[in-house]
Amino acid sequence: MVGVVEALLGAAALFAVTNIDGLIVLTALFMASARGGPKVWQIIVGQYVGFAAMVALSLLAAAGLFVVPGEWEGLVGVLPLALGASGLVRSSWTRRIRRWRRGTFRR
Repeated sequence: MVGVVEALLGAAALFAVTNIDGLIVLTALFMASARGGPKVWQIIVGQYVGFAAMVALSLLAAAGLFVVPGEWEGLVGVLPLALGASGLVRSSWTRRIRRWRRGTFRR
């Protein structure tokens, strides 16, 4: 029973620490709403919808790990890495193509 309590406390602490940046963003959004930015209800609904989407995707990913053989679980991190590298390369090529079309391309 002690192991379960330690795991729950550790999970709660990690959840709180990883969501500090979300609190900063929410603070900035509420400050912007005071100056005519997004309405308060839009910020609150967006927070709940975004959080629910993250929980749903996490549960889907956890369920997918039951399908993946145990030896392949370490490769799960390759997908986000590949998506990030692909976006970086695509962004770099997009900037080069735009400069080439404007005639300002230099190596």
